[in-house]
Amino acid sequence: MILVSNNLRNYMRMPDHYVIRVNLAWTFSLEDLVENLNIHPNDFFIDIPSGRTKPPSNKYSLEKLYPIFTERPNVRYLGISNVEKSSQIVNWQLFGARPILVPKIESIAGVENIDEIMSVIKTEKIIMIDHDDLHTSLINNGVSPSKLYSDYIDPLLKYCDDNNIAALRTRGIVFSDE
Repeated sequence: MILVSNNLRNYMRMPDHYVIRVNLAWTFSLEDLVENLNIHPNDFFIDIPSGRTKPPSNKYSLEKLYPIFTERPNVRYLGISNVEKSSQIVNWQLFGARPILVPKIESIAGVENIDEIMSVIKTEKIIMIDHDDLHTSLINNGVSPSKLYSDYIDPLLKYCDDNNIAALRTRGIVFSDE
């Protein structure tokens, strides 16, 4: 899967096989979200910024989002930010098989509880790993950042390989002067 930021579409046409990521923290109205979903053929990955401490944050309730997501088959994935335990994603399972829930692992607790988190996912198993926020979590918890890969990322990737879980990771950043 190639997952690209919705913002990139402002600068170039996205091939239909790319999945477009929309972070609801940066979605300023549900009308804009609906228009976006209606005019593009791509599958969408909607990122729910739960537990976000930096602005902006998600302001949309599950009740408001439910009809939007269920009425549009191109809403294929639903990323839930800051997942540290399974109870944080249980409410989102009301969607059933679609959209596919994708826990976003951003902290030490998320890595340590990955088995419990994934035990409640009943559809295709995918996680998103946020290297930057995981790095910050290490620092905030007094863990040397040099352990990021050896003690956290590498074991998490091995867990994913051993359990047939796709791991979405950052693969570079796009810079532009346009």
